[in-house]
Amino acid sequence: KTSLYKKSNNCKIIEVKYTFDKNTGKFKLQVPDLYSGQKITIYSFDWLHRVNGGSVFKIEKIAPNRPEIARVIAEDQTVYGHVPKASESCRIHVTYQGKTYTGTADSSGCFAVKVRGLKAGTKVTVKAQDQAENGTWRTSRKTKATAVKLEQITKLFKNKILLEEPKAGDTAVKGQFPKSPGVYTYLFVGAQKNELKTSGKLKFSGTVQKNLQYGDTLVVLTRNRFGKIIAAGWETVSSVK
Repeated sequence: KTSLYKKSNNCKIIEVKYTFDKNTGKFKLQVPDLYSGQKITIYSFDWLHRVNGGSVFKIEKIAPNRPEIARVIAEDQTVYGHVPKASESCRIHVTYQGKTYTGTADSSGCFAVKVRGLKAGTKVTVKAQDQAENGTWRTSRKTKATAVKLEQITKLFKNKILLEEPKAGDTAVKGQFPKSPGVYTYLFVGAQKNELKTSGKLKFSGTVQKNLQYGDTLVVLTRNRFGKIIAAGWETVSSVK
């Protein structure tokens, strides 16, 4: 049995998960809330609850925090998220169906990594890496998320983005946000993803790749820098230009 004592004003015991290799004598501990410069003491107990003298370790460098993933939408073909307290060298690796897509986190730890062929109901795995002072790369714990269909997301939002009534044959789209838009704003027409331009007074505009058809559904999403969806809106083409 292995426990960790974290010293503050009083000695606090923390039960930790661990793995131990009997052949090499090496072990790994999963310890929460570590930070660089912290000192910890590790004690081992035998089956009679006898404790050894303990070993003191100083945390020189810790791996990146586990990535936090925003809602993954299949039609978006992008994984957004945030690594708390990320370093300048932080890289993001997204694994999907055996392929790995790599990006970088910005100074705030935010990231957006494009993933090809993303489908609803499938899972992505995300991990972060940064470089220690000795040049070695350290890896965070993995985070998993399941991609969902766009239509599942739009029904969750009350702050509806207003679109001017779209008509068949149109290629231009205009509308207005209910509040300040986020960093990422896109228009979706089926599987097509189009960027939108924002202007003053919360207005936006953009063009679609093909002429709109009767029955097409247009969806606008805006995300903040962490990738969180803060507003959505949708309209169906129901008239002819």
